[in-house]
Amino acid sequence: ISSFAPSSKFFTGVIKISKYIEGTITHDGKVYRVKVDDLNGALNGDTVLCRIVDKVKDGANVCKVKKIVKRLDGMVLCEVTVNDKKQMVLQPVIAELDGDIQIANSYMKPLVECDRIRVHIDRPTNGTYYGEFINYVGHRNDPDAELKVIAAQNGIKIEFSPEAIKEADMIPTTVSKEEMDGREDLRDELIYSIDGAKTKDRDDAISIRRDNNGNYIVGIHIADVSHYIRPGSKLWEEAMDRGTSVYMADTVIPMIPHKLSNGICSLNPEVDRLTFSCFITLDPNGKIIDYQFKEAVINSKKAMTYDEVNQILIDKEIPEGYTTEMVDNLYLAHELSKKLEKIKERRGYVNFGTNDLEVEMNENGEPIGFKPKEARKAEK
Repeated sequence: ISSFAPSSKFFTGVIKISKYIEGTITHDGKVYRVKVDDLNGALNGDTVLCRIVDKVKDGANVCKVKKIVKRLDGMVLCEVTVNDKKQMVLQPVIAELDGDIQIANSYMKPLVECDRIRVHIDRPTNGTYYGEFINYVGHRNDPDAELKVIAAQNGIKIEFSPEAIKEADMIPTTVSKEEMDGREDLRDELIYSIDGAKTKDRDDAISIRRDNNGNYIVGIHIADVSHYIRPGSKLWEEAMDRGTSVYMADTVIPMIPHKLSNGICSLNPEVDRLTFSCFITLDPNGKIIDYQFKEAVINSKKAMTYDEVNQILIDKEIPEGYTTEMVDNLYLAHELSKKLEKIKERRGYVNFGTNDLEVEMNENGEPIGFKPKEARKAEK
């Protein structure tokens, strides 16, 4: 580095990377910006060799990282995401790396989507960063500092006890054959969930078909949380103490740890899950003529969203990933929904609408307004 002349466009400095994954470096009293694509694998606090670019952005000079001279500590905050191949992968939260991050499978397996962990990395090998797991940070939906204050002021408990966390860590992440014994096997049935686009804890799913008499057979499948959380356990005590999950802005304070509510206790698609299911038989006019409850095991075929289903039922458009069988089944569910609506109206039901509000957030995660939640065909 010292071989460069004073007028050279190269210099070294310590880079600071913001949550917007853009770097800044101060050199000779000037602030230089580094665009995301020009970070070259640099992490916050690294000492880097830069080349000045003859451009100005937002009043600052621009440079590119050419080489990492020294890592500060190699620590990367990563978030678990699901790629196009439905594989769990690690995505840096405040970094832009030119390769994948991999950690030992024993650390990766218990994680669920949106979990955040700290990983130590060094130089990539064949385009891959083989990281060392450092610690579990939390879930993306965990409250930040401001929300923790609001929660404390309203007596809302945030942290789980170490004993409850230990119990959660001991619960398997997959359903065993032994757990399926004695349960109704519905894994081949067309069962799906319909939730908001941001939902991670899918606690119910539905199914519907018609029998030879034209009756509707409706299945409501509820995640069997009680199979895993038993009376007398620390997790049970935590759940009883909380009573419910609490939603503040776009954050969730869960009743049970995210590892369970987003994992084994969530009816995620294409994985086996235990349920407590209710099967209701309705005649062709929508009148209930029979029902029964069963412990079951399902394998949801699709995590649908309200927007996608409304796109099918209202806009007559089929989103990517929806089969003909799924679309026909949704129309059957909507057909019964309309009949049930008329039955309610005949017995004096009055639709007063809803007062539910949705908080609008900007790209910085700050609330900027409210809008009423709309109950369209899918929501009904």
